[in-house]
Amino acid sequence: GLMVEAAHGALMAGLVLALQLDAPVWFLRFSMFKRNDRGPVLTPHDSEFLAGFAGSEVLALDEDSASGQTLGIMSERLAGLGLCVRTGAVIRHGASKFRPDHAGYVWWD
Repeated sequence: GLMVEAAHGALMAGLVLALQLDAPVWFLRFSMFKRNDRGPVLTPHDSEFLAGFAGSEVLALDEDSASGQTLGIMSERLAGLGLCVRTGAVIRHGASKFRPDHAGYVWWD
């Protein structure tokens, strides 16, 4: 399925994972800490592209999941577009209450 990734954080990890899985990838600007975005920035082009995947499974990916706020907001927004969303992170903070569906590494800080 499609991988929808949070830019800017998930750019490199997302590209590598998409290449390894031979999966299509789409990036949405969503930078809560660097740009103070309150949600994914969806252009009309983004919405049109994602509408073509309505009813399909997608993976919402971020590089780091601590509070889960970014992935939570992103998955809600994507589900609102009719996508069946699973969440993933390259690194999940072990003490966090939020648990993405998939994590590459659990880090206890």
